[in-house]
Amino acid sequence: MPKVYLTQNDRADDRAASADEALRLTVATRMMRDRRTQKDIARSIGITPITFSRRLANPEGFTLSELRLMLG
Repeated sequence: MPKVYLTQNDRADDRAASADEALRLTVATRMMRDRRTQKDIARSIGITPITFSRRLANPEGFTLSELRLMLG
C-alpha cells in the first residue's frame, strides 16, 4: 500500500477544521449548561440570530470581542 503524505496546506486545513469544530462544541456545551438558545446568545453579544448561526457554520467570522462576550 502506498504511503500518503499530507502537504503543509493539507495539515493547516485539518488544524483549522479541528479548531472550528472545537469552537462549535464549546458553544453547544455552554448553551446546554446555561440553558440558553442561539437567539439568547446572539442578542447578548449584539448580533442577529441569523448572523450567529452563520458564524457558527464558519467560526472564522467571529470577532474576538464576540468570543469574549460569548464564552467569558
